[in-house]
Amino acid sequence: PASAWTELPRGHHAVVDPSILVSLDAQVGDTLLLGNAKFLINGSLQSVPGDLGFTSVVAPRVYIPDEYLGETGLLVFGSRAEYEALLKTPPDLSTARFAARINPQLTGENPRVRLRTVAENENNLTRNIDQLGNFLGLVGLVALLLGGIGVASGVHAFVMRKIDTVAILRCLGATSGQVLFIYVLQAAAMGLIGALMGGVAGVALQFALPFVLEGFLPVNVDVRLSPIAITMGLSLGILVALPFALVPLVSL
Repeated sequence: PASAWTELPRGHHAVVDPSILVSLDAQVGDTLLLGNAKFLINGSLQSVPGDLGFTSVVAPRVYIPDEYLGETGLLVFGSRAEYEALLKTPPDLSTARFAARINPQLTGENPRVRLRTVAENENNLTRNIDQLGNFLGLVGLVALLLGGIGVASGVHAFVMRKIDTVAILRCLGATSGQVLFIYVLQAAAMGLIGALMGGVAGVALQFALPFVLEGFLPVNVDVRLSPIAITMGLSLGILVALPFALVPLVSL
């Protein structure tokens, strides 16, 4: 509710991330035991300024009044805590210049102090997304290679059943090149069918995920078809199927 944040400092109240309510099967009005202290859940978060939402998946947010932090017993020897202050600058002040002027003073007094601007957060997010894209590309490449091994095994089993047919074709005058072309064409057709099935499944998953994860995504996702990506997927499916299929076919 809208009154939750203003009521937070007035007692043992807590505002929590919605994922906590889901994982604990709780609701607003229930009691939450945080360390050694009990807090009344008087609201759940919709958004947090400056928080991209990704970290809340690993560590859901819980807001409590600072004066009751000691009662929880969470900050003891060996605990790790970070303290963060948010500064709202005037519209006519350049945050980059402000950071460049004040950062040496902060870090000079305490090397553990860091200053981040909104622009740096945006750059970090972009870099993290790029790294995630590279990682997923590597995962996709490994999956592609494993699929190629599966293609080789499947074609090998297919070839073993076609030895008699190939022998008859050769007896009827077909050359090795013609036989190879026939079965390479079949392998390419199977690779195209498999790539088409994968493309349809991928597009369907792409359109379904934003609806399934609507409550967890920190941003609105606008899904559009990418003809270039679909074409690349189909091409890769065929290009991977053919080389792996050629090994057993050449021996045939």
